[in-house]
Amino acid sequence: MIKNKKITSSILLSLSILITSCSPPIDNKDIINLVSQNTISIPDSNRGAISSDINFNLGTGIVAPETTVRIIREEDIPERDKDGKIVKDSSGKDKFLERKGQVIATTKVVGGRFLVSNLRPGKVTVEISNKQETQQIQTTVQAGIINQLPTISFNSVTSGGKRTTINITGKVVAQNGTPIANAKVADVTGGKENNFVNTNAEGEFSLPVASFDTARNLEVSFNNLITSLSVTSDNIENLNITLIPNTRTLKGVIVDSVLKDKKPIKDVTVKLINSNNLNVSTVTDEKGNFTLRGIPLSPISLEIGNKEGFITKTINVESSTRTEEKDLGKIELQGIGNLFVNLVADNYLDINQYPGQGPFPDPPPFGAYTVVMNGTTTTYYYNNTVVFEKPLTGTIQIEGTNIITQFTYPATATVEPAPQNIIGNVSTPVVIYKRNPAISVPIKNIPAGIYNISVALEHHEVQKSIKVVIPGNDTIATELIKLNLVAQVQAPGDIRGKVIIKDVDGNDVSTSGLTIKVFTIEPATVNELGKPGFITSTLNNPNTKVATTNSDGTYLLKDATSGTRIVVAVVVDSSNNPDPGYLAAPYVLLNVIPSIVNNAADMTIIKRP
Repeated sequence: MIKNKKITSSILLSLSILITSCSPPIDNKDIINLVSQNTISIPDSNRGAISSDINFNLGTGIVAPETTVRIIREEDIPERDKDGKIVKDSSGKDKFLERKGQVIATTKVVGGRFLVSNLRPGKVTVEISNKQETQQIQTTVQAGIINQLPTISFNSVTSGGKRTTINITGKVVAQNGTPIANAKVADVTGGKENNFVNTNAEGEFSLPVASFDTARNLEVSFNNLITSLSVTSDNIENLNITLIPNTRTLKGVIVDSVLKDKKPIKDVTVKLINSNNLNVSTVTDEKGNFTLRGIPLSPISLEIGNKEGFITKTINVESSTRTEEKDLGKIELQGIGNLFVNLVADNYLDINQYPGQGPFPDPPPFGAYTVVMNGTTTTYYYNNTVVFEKPLTGTIQIEGTNIITQFTYPATATVEPAPQNIIGNVSTPVVIYKRNPAISVPIKNIPAGIYNISVALEHHEVQKSIKVVIPGNDTIATELIKLNLVAQVQAPGDIRGKVIIKDVDGNDVSTSGLTIKVFTIEPATVNELGKPGFITSTLNNPNTKVATTNSDGTYLLKDATSGTRIVVAVVVDSSNNPDPGYLAAPYVLLNVIPSIVNNAADMTIIKRP
């Protein structure tokens, strides 16, 4: 049940901060996992946050030292009035909220992850320091975004606080398995030769390097034979490296597929796959460049990825008749990001109590109560005008995809304990409703890209085509989306749209000879789609409005019930049962407006292999 009362006033939303700079540091877990099953509040569109992991390569029995994280402002932040003009002090000088060089936040952490929130947008330096070392990273705070910095690694420490080295060990052999003596094994991380050793008579080597967290690149050579190998800190012993004749070199640069400037991606692994178990790999440098030596002349495949926040991909490289250096150019890698959708249901108003002027009618137009204190009678009222007596069900759809998230909007809370309405000697509890809250709904693991999202909530207008840009390996938040109540209209409307058939590789499949049915359901029943027989029983229900597509996949569904609906498309067999050879397309959200023809987004049905 929804109670509507006259709206008297409203205020702007001020979202609470998830974790403030003075909060205890959280443990080393992915931020999104902390809230994957919850609805939370996060920084609003005026503030941002910075987070990163701090790693130590520790000696045996050594505990990580306490690390201090300081956020230092790199530019003046002036105070501005509501018109955007800089505020002046009494002497006519500009007033500032923060000054260049000012430490605006500090926190401490013993290894693991730190998160500093409630930061004004702008350029900052993040200073991370302990007794042994200090590192600084310049970055920019962005409004409404948790800026995830790369992992911050400190060198190994011993009980004396000194840096240590580790040894990479292994064996170099020829194609027939014969050990190769005097082969050169060099550490070329960063595009330069840092140090090298030569193999002994048995082909064995031990290469000392500074302890590391991200992968290091090795280059192994003997006469005209050469190959590349990337090494991770958990796999540095007993490496087996094979040198073969007649090889070539491949080079290129890995870039983000979403960002307009095609930002390079560092620490991406590029490795040879499905080629007689040859161990050939490398990782990209700070500018996304890679050089991969020791590639056979035959057609080969490269696996590119193994990078948190990005989707691993495979590319094929044609054969070559000569040993050469081939530039593969820019190779785009698609990231995975996370999204928080901030929303509030009509109506979000001030819960602060303030004196009003009685008497009020019975019942009063607002939540109201009267108290008598020290002989003085005062009446207070609250102005929350829309009350939800039970939780509401909503859905968030990323348009053009099958990504849909259901959420629950909480029932309107009441003031507890209930205030007492005191008239004379009679004291009566009064139900006073709090304001309806703003909530934030997390959506995980979204392929990076530019999308439009739709938000639907029972009894509210659907908000469609809200543009969001999901960057790889990042988490962003929308501005506050307000969902307005709608009047229940009983008149039906028509729905027009198109159904497309594709195979698992994304190729178009002809709809000729297929029977494709389209119908609608309410968002609250979307989970019923997966139950056996649900689609068949719905299609055979005489009350269900069903349309059959034309030969080109277009359809016109007549007399659909108005309101928030999910449009379902399914291939059926001669018995009107879902064809098991095709996956249904059930997730197109639509607010059906009565008495018009509503245009629905195209739906894609996947043909199973």
